[in-house]
Amino acid sequence: MLSAGLAVLSLAMMAGAGSQARAQIVEVGNGGPGPVKAEHLTAELTTLSPQIAAGGTLQAGLVLTIEEHWHVYWINAGDSGEPPAIKWTLPPGITAGPMQFPPPTRLPLGPLMDFGYEDGVAFPLTLTAAPNMKPGKVHLDAHVTWLVCSSVCLPGKAHLGIDINVVKGPVPTPAPVGALGSALALLPKPLPATMSVSAVADAKQILVTLKTGTRETDAAFYPFDSEVIDNAAEQPVAPQPDGVKIWLKRAEDATSLPKTLHGLV
Repeated sequence: MLSAGLAVLSLAMMAGAGSQARAQIVEVGNGGPGPVKAEHLTAELTTLSPQIAAGGTLQAGLVLTIEEHWHVYWINAGDSGEPPAIKWTLPPGITAGPMQFPPPTRLPLGPLMDFGYEDGVAFPLTLTAAPNMKPGKVHLDAHVTWLVCSSVCLPGKAHLGIDINVVKGPVPTPAPVGALGSALALLPKPLPATMSVSAVADAKQILVTLKTGTRETDAAFYPFDSEVIDNAAEQPVAPQPDGVKIWLKRAEDATSLPKTLHGLV
């Protein structure tokens, strides 16, 4: 095999789309936290605490509860689809970090393979309050969009919002409870310094070798970038005494190797 100079930058160890039929989008919600009911799912904004300290942070998140046989998408949707998104209107002094995505599952549909979530999912994000914020209640306004799919795909949107109290602090660290707390525990983490990963490739496949120090018997790779691997292809796994090897079929239309392989294991 010829070395492709590839590296997986962000990894975490882990224990479908149909036709793009579009419907008229009706925004649900009136600017409150929810949950609000839309077609085939409910949407809600939540936080781990009702208060944030000036100069501090607070974990918030978008929670989607999804009807059976329907799904929404990971940050890389796979062969079709698009991930949920939030457009914020925030009071002066409050900033919102990007939505974070827990590990997805593979969602096969015919010859396609998508990456996403069934049943329910929470997308955490970090709110930050400026040090000079005055104590008091502030309102955070959010317009949320998503694509929910089964044999067809339906776009949806909701007008949500949440009130939080800005306090002088310090404030106790809130317990990571509920759907948001569970999602925070699952978020991918950078590869620890005690582990290593490498990738080599030929014209047809990429071999990823992950060394964790212990024998791994199950693994899956999710690419952050599109058109790098054949999403629907099987991913043969070979346990190693100190980790695991994963074989990835290259995308049919890939004409050159990327300098870096970005993904989640």
